[in-house]
Amino acid sequence: MRRNPTEWDSNNPERNWHTTVFFGLHYDLHAGAQDTVLGAELTPEHLREELLKVRPDWVQCDCKGHPGYTSWPTETGSASPGIVKDALRIHRDVTRELGMPLVMHYSGVWDNRAVELHPDWARIGPNGETGAGHVMGTCNLGPYTDELMIPQMIELIEKYDVDGFWVDGENWGTSPCYCERCRAAFETETGLTEPPKASSEPNWDLWAAFHRKLFEAHVRKYAEAVHEVKPTCQVCSNWMYTVAEPDQIKVPIDYQSGDFTPAWGPSWAEIESRFMDSRGLSWDLMAWGFGNPGQGSHTFKPAAHLCQEAACVIALGGAISIYDTPQRTGHLTGWHQDTLAEVARFC
Repeated sequence: MRRNPTEWDSNNPERNWHTTVFFGLHYDLHAGAQDTVLGAELTPEHLREELLKVRPDWVQCDCKGHPGYTSWPTETGSASPGIVKDALRIHRDVTRELGMPLVMHYSGVWDNRAVELHPDWARIGPNGETGAGHVMGTCNLGPYTDELMIPQMIELIEKYDVDGFWVDGENWGTSPCYCERCRAAFETETGLTEPPKASSEPNWDLWAAFHRKLFEAHVRKYAEAVHEVKPTCQVCSNWMYTVAEPDQIKVPIDYQSGDFTPAWGPSWAEIESRFMDSRGLSWDLMAWGFGNPGQGSHTFKPAAHLCQEAACVIALGGAISIYDTPQRTGHLTGWHQDTLAEVARFC
């Protein structure tokens, strides 16, 4: 196992391709149980044509979103029943042909399907509710990381030789868990038999610190497992060690990244870029290609808007990626790629 920190050098360009990239594309679908046409309209010719418009340094594509279903035919988890064609295989073949690293958008702590199938894996709220907080979260002391997440990541490396994991729904999808496992471990560590239920109660700092350590242990497990199988496969936990988690860097992630809000992106990018550039790791920020001018409305941003957001990142030395949503069939909207190509030329 790659457990000795001296063996982990994330800033070695021979091991970490992320140290040399500048502009990336991110496509995700968050496949679900109701999908019926996943991959149906994606062909190598179409993907090659659209990627050559933009010529990104790296590509992130859909793998497993927050619903917990994969958009590829997994043998170790729950594949969406709507898979018509293996779009991930097409992404892998075309990106390899074009010399572009391929990264998986993978939802980590947040996994609705895992909680549905394994209620014992769920994070429990202070009043006994399942999937505490605003997401269907998994307990960081439960079996989820070892029994689903790591085996699925290894399957992706072995089947598709993927080059990285951008793990979503992580620190911001984590909150204290009140299951019996966590209560017992907290009592063993602190001697306290009753954890606090709110930040206003005594010992909240101890309870929060206890869960931060559990989250870091979760990330360390899968990062080390990935690095053992493929040392050049890069691991990023979305927003880890940024302003959202400004702790000392102890876990062997390979780079930092985060997707800032679809609205007011430059304001978020300004503070995060300054902080991330001080952390000693390569980093990128992701701008959403679309905004939310009204509830339920997704409008693709014009090039000038995206260039303004990108400028806040690249001016401080970071890489920039842009998030676009393919059609459920895997087809990439042509005029979106035209806009993204204009932004890439600006960068």
